[in-house]
Amino acid sequence: MASLSDYEILLAPARQRFDESFGVKSLQAMEDATRAELFLMNFCALGAHMTQPVEGWIRRAGVRCEQIGFTQVGRALARHASAEADHHLLMIADLRSLAARWNATHAPSVDADDMLDQAPSPGVMTYCQMHEENIAGETPFAQVAIEYEIEMLPLRYGQLVVGRCIELLGPDIISCLSFITKHIILDGAHTALNARALNDLIERAPWSLSALAAAGDASLVAYPSFLGDCVRLADMQAKGAQSHCVPRASLSWRLKEPPGWKLDRDNNRSTLDWLAEVRALRGKAFYEGGRRPAFRTPAGAFLDPDPIDRHAFHVLAYDGSKLVGCVRLYHLDRDGPACLTEKTLGAEMFSQMLRILGARHDEIVEIGRWVVDPEYRAKNRDFGLSVQLAAASAAVADAIGKASGTLHGFAICGAGTRDRQDRMLTRLGMAPIAGIGPVYCEKYRDAISVLCCSSAQRLSPLLTGLIDKMAEKIGLFNALGDPFLFGQELVQRRDPGSYPAG
Repeated sequence: MASLSDYEILLAPARQRFDESFGVKSLQAMEDATRAELFLMNFCALGAHMTQPVEGWIRRAGVRCEQIGFTQVGRALARHASAEADHHLLMIADLRSLAARWNATHAPSVDADDMLDQAPSPGVMTYCQMHEENIAGETPFAQVAIEYEIEMLPLRYGQLVVGRCIELLGPDIISCLSFITKHIILDGAHTALNARALNDLIERAPWSLSALAAAGDASLVAYPSFLGDCVRLADMQAKGAQSHCVPRASLSWRLKEPPGWKLDRDNNRSTLDWLAEVRALRGKAFYEGGRRPAFRTPAGAFLDPDPIDRHAFHVLAYDGSKLVGCVRLYHLDRDGPACLTEKTLGAEMFSQMLRILGARHDEIVEIGRWVVDPEYRAKNRDFGLSVQLAAASAAVADAIGKASGTLHGFAICGAGTRDRQDRMLTRLGMAPIAGIGPVYCEKYRDAISVLCCSSAQRLSPLLTGLIDKMAEKIGLFNALGDPFLFGQELVQRRDPGSYPAG
């Protein structure tokens, strides 16, 4: 019986050609920030022409499959089509953000609408024609192979593209890459589904293998043609581009440690100042227009007081002088307060969780209070800041473990399920703990799912490509100094210092 492994063998030469294509090689070798920004704008502008029809292509292929007797494949494609709806809007939003970013520092200025109105490039037309010919042909089920190959590209190349963009343009570029970053996360699950569908199809109809391989091959010819068009346009446009020195607004970062530790050298802001800001921001985010009334005082102020704060590390993100994001890391301390996970689960279930993980109490870092200012989120689409906070927390958790020698890499967090924060975190690499189901918490008006990560290697490529950059951004390496001395401080019980109570 033929199977997916036979398909993989047939596609190996096409994937090798893709790796060696002009577009991919150019991206790997790109060293110029101007060309990188122009490439991204062309990628979004031209890519929107290719992405908008995807839902319709998949749905029409599904209908054709049912017409020729491939009912199961047709229904699977119909289900998958809905997941592809409106993804071109991400590209358009990214293009507008990239254009605004470019216009702040470069001339001539670019107009996002003009770029969207430009004629499709030869690569785009080839890509669209490939889909139309497949749907109209005798083997519409080959759409499964096309989806399999295209949705594997973010997994194979997403980290490369994001990493190069961060290296050339800085971590703030993440906020302009929602299409790429979300597909790195989403297409992992899609690829697994496509692989099962492809394998089932080949096993049921071995004669379909050649048609599937041909469609997969064609997709890996059309897509690099599109990438090459984007590179050529960027190269041409870069010749007439001029940059001018306009300070670009960017986030600034601070790492705060439990009081009495050597990291807190910022004498310009008192402990009370920054902690009050953190608690007010968290209260504002958690209050959510009245959904969680516990986070607003009778006087109308937003507030999230928590005794864990004085035992925890905090990563803070500022837009100018305004705090817009924060995340907290608590290395569990038997002499300190119970962590939020223990409070949520209860002592008995928390002990059960430790047994499942095979971990001691002091081998755990809890990551929590992962918050972005709602106003900043609405204005900036937030995704970049959320991911940067997550990467920064991963860097700090990893540093705590390596420096102290007492951790085995366990990081846990409680995530709400109503707004799908738990899904976001699982896509970044966290995983549910077997046997520990969501627990409803009245204070948050939500069912809280407990997630865990035992190793940075298990994290999404989106995060692993950003962790070192964020460690540098928050000054982690400079702050920790001698890892041995830092480890000594971790092992010793910490003086809670002068944080306000509660």
